[in-house]
Amino acid sequence: DAILDACLKIDLKSRVACETFVKSNVVVVGGEITIPKLQNKKLGTTKPIDEVINVGQVIRDAVRGIGYTNVDDVFHAD
Repeated sequence: DAILDACLKIDLKSRVACETFVKSNVVVVGGEITIPKLQNKKLGTTKPIDEVINVGQVIRDAVRGIGYTNVDDVFHAD
């Protein structure tokens, strides 16, 4: 939901269909994200999402928010 929330802050018409996969200390986010405000229909281009959303930071904040903060654990935010 954190990725969805970040997209909706930019454009309420955002469409997000993504999944998160976690193994040990690796997080993979995959799927489709469309943020209409990032599209330039006149030029047929779209600004990359990583220019407007720090996905890594959004994920770290979400992981921290659910309590994975102990660096001695296999999985943690830092």
